[in-house]
Order: sequence, then C-alpha cells, then structure tokens
Amino acid sequence: MAEPSEASEFVCGSHHFDIVGYSTIKSLGTGKHIRSSPFNVGGHDWVVKFFPNGRHSYTTGYVSLYVKLLNPTNKVSAIMSFSLRTREKGYYVSDQSSLSTTNSNTLLQTFDQDNPIQGVPYFMKKADLSSSKYLSDDCLTFRCILWVCMDSPVASVPKPPTVPPSSNLAVHFSQLLESKEGADVKFSLGEKTFSVHKCVLAARSPVFREQFFGPKGHKTADSVVLEGIDAVTFQNLLHFIYTDTDLLPDCNAGEAIGSSNKRALVVLNQQLLVAADLYKLERLKVLCENRLCEDLTLETVATTLALAEEHNCPQLRAACVEFAAKRENYMALSLTDGFEMLKQSYPTLLKELSQKAAP
Repeated sequence: MAEPSEASEFVCGSHHFDIVGYSTIKSLGTGKHIRSSPFNVGGHDWVVKFFPNGRHSYTTGYVSLYVKLLNPTNKVSAIMSFSLRTREKGYYVSDQSSLSTTNSNTLLQTFDQDNPIQGVPYFMKKADLSSSKYLSDDCLTFRCILWVCMDSPVASVPKPPTVPPSSNLAVHFSQLLESKEGADVKFSLGEKTFSVHKCVLAARSPVFREQFFGPKGHKTADSVVLEGIDAVTFQNLLHFIYTDTDLLPDCNAGEAIGSSNKRALVVLNQQLLVAADLYKLERLKVLCENRLCEDLTLETVATTLALAEEHNCPQLRAACVEFAAKRENYMALSLTDGFEMLKQSYPTLLKELSQKAAP
C-alpha cells in the first residue's frame, strides 16, 4: 500500500456485477464466492469476487467484495470503490468507518503475483443485504470503480465521479396516476372509477393499444365499463403499468403479514396473474407466477394448478404438480374441496397427479 503521488496518472473504469438468483447462493459457506465476468481497466483484466458469507472466518455474517487482477506479470497499483444498487436505482456505499483501511480512497492497493486480490471484507451485514431495498426480483447489482495508476506525470488522484441522482421516472408516473392530470378515459368497476391515460396504457399493453388505437379501436371513447375484474386487482394492475413495480409483497412473508392475510395474498396474486395474462403484461405475469411458486400449500395448490393450466404458466404448473404429487400431500389433498374441483373440472390434471403419486 502506498500514498499516490501528485504526479501519478490514473485511468478510471467501472463494472456492474449483476447477481441473479441471490436466494440460491446466499447459503454458500465462508470462503466460497461467485465471480463476475472479466473487465478491462488500464490495460489489465480484472474480476469482482462476491463472498455472500465472508471470505474469512472472522468475517462470517458479513458479505465481502474483492477485486482480483488476472494474469499479473508486474505490480499494478489501483484505488477501488464498491457500491450496491438500490431498488430506487440509487447506490449504497458502505460506511467507511466499518471498512478495512484497504478500502481507503486515498491509498493505493498493490496487486501482483503474490497478492493479486484486494477488497472489502466487511462491506455489509448479510442480514441487511436481504432487505427488499436492495433485492429486486431476487437480483443484486454491485458496482466496482477502479482507478488504475499508470505511473505517468500528469495529475493528482481524481475524485470519484459524482453518482447521478436516483431515477425518479416511476415516482413521476405514479404521481401522474394519482393526480389524474391529463387523464382522458375513465374505467368503471361497479361504484369505483379510475381516471387514466390512454397513451400510457397503450404503450405498456398491446391489448389496450388495440382497444384504443387499433383499426377497430375506440379512439374517442372517454369511458369504459369493466367486468370480470375487481377494483383492487385493477388498481394493482394500473400501478404496475405506470411504474413497472408491484405493490404486492412476497407470498412467503407469512410471519410479516400474518397467516390469515397470507391466504388472501395468494388469492390476490392469482387474480393479478389472470389480469396480467388478459392484458399481455408478461413481466407482471412472471412476477405473480414466481410468487405463487414460492408458497404452495394444500389449501391453495388445487386452485393455483387450475389457474396455471388455464393461463399457460408451465413453470407454475410444474411446481404445483411436483408439490401435489408427493405421496403425503396427495393423500391430504384428496380430502379437500380443491380435489373435488379438480375431479369435476380438470380430470386430466387429476389423472396426471394420481399417476405421479402412485407408489
């Protein structure tokens, strides 16, 4: 480690490390890691290593982030900085007081054949990382910024680039929906009405686009009466259309929302999936499908399986069949109203379950 010279020249580069499926790797043991794809800064190839349970025994309970120099031949000096993207599209930077001095933004780190890896052992407590503030669809995004010293007499150590403000596009569209300003069509569901914007709905849903601007569409219609969908589901649908975010929590948050509400949440997800399929909102449909897969119970599996069959959800259908075909589950399911519903309305499905459950 060395103090940077005021005559040192630096080349700056950054890399975004996307971790998909955090729930599947968060239980990796201490010292186990996943690595990013290689990236080049200053003529050198680097990778980021993410240790979900710390790199060393003394960092258990923390997540650790490191940068490794690939194929080192000579000593390379660099300054590093790590940050974590939030759901609001901003970046969290770990409290410097809790970090090793190896993460100081005023000290160069030396990478060579004997020690090609440097990093931050205490980036964040693992428990804090599981917050929904950082996880989006079970994904994380870390950003690594490197300033590689080129040892040329030019300028002083550069200041880290200014992080742009978080995106507020979703906030603005949410405010547009709430304010009703410029709304040009009203949807009526019983006594409940929603004032919305045709262009926004048409931009997000091909069904709405055809309804309002297609050859047989109603371009001048200023009111639409909806049937077959309840107001709560339609409100959630509109929120997603305007913000690309979902209001519903995970179905498996049983302890947080209470078991009595958990069943209602499953029903809401089922209804929202049906609406997403109706209006061809594929991302919302997948979000609902994933949530329903995570919380299959004897009470809900029959209706969820029927829904998956009706609305072409192969992943959800397979999960339901696997759950219901377990011998002990199948025996218990056979005593429920859901079993009778499958027998009456989906005999082929029930036959498939019976065959899979057979000893």
